[in-house]
Parts: sequence; structure tokens; C-alpha cells
Amino acid sequence: MDNLKDNKQELEEENQKLRENATQVFIEEMTTNGGIDITMRTGFAPVFAVYVREMLKEKGAENFLNMTFSFTDDEYEKFYMTMGRCDGKTVQEKYAEVCSEKQELLETLKQVVMDAEIYPDQFKEELAIIARMENT
Repeated sequence: MDNLKDNKQELEEENQKLRENATQVFIEEMTTNGGIDITMRTGFAPVFAVYVREMLKEKGAENFLNMTFSFTDDEYEKFYMTMGRCDGKTVQEKYAEVCSEKQELLETLKQVVMDAEIYPDQFKEELAIIARMENT
């Protein structure tokens, strides 16, 4: 029984140390480049890094993850943060890549439909759908 009390006491002390370290955040550098780049150090960083890594795995994200934070109870005080791999693509780069892939697929589909010599009238609806998709 004394061993359990000792373990509990040790865990409580470790918990207290972690809480104290988590509240100590030191901003070392802050710049703006169309967004805000912040370099900081904190005792909480390793715990947060593990959390982000696990979220990336759990959500199946390969490159970046969007998270929503609320610092108050005010509905209008919510913010989202995009976190990504340093060697990965930005959200804008990934979006441009997906748009390019979409356009390539639409062009291929359009060509396949246009090349269909059998029953060309049958593909009028598909061509109309493709035309609408090209405008989105």
C-alpha cells in the first residue's frame, strides 16, 4: 500500500512539473510573411509535437493538418491553424496541384467523349457536365 502511495506522489509531482513547464513559453522569433512565423520553445513542445504527429496519422493527413482553437467562450474568438511538415507543400501548393490534376482529368474525359464515334448524341449530357465542372 505504501508503494502505491509513493507512486501516486511521484506521478502528482511529475504532473505538477509538466504543468509548470507547459505554462512557460518563450517566443524567440516572430516574423510575418503573408502569415506569421513564430519560433518558440517550451516544455510543452514535445507533448504538442507527439499530439500533432498522432493527429496527422489518425486523420490520414500526409502533408498538413488544420486545427481550430478557441481561447475564450466567445464564438467569434475561434481561430484555425494549419500545421504542416517543414519539408511538405503548403496549402496553396497542394490546392494548385489538385486543381491541375482536376483539369487534366477533365481534359482527358472530354477527349474520350469527343473521340467516341459510336452514338455521339448519347454523350451530350456528359459534355454538358464536363463544361459545368470546368467553370468551377
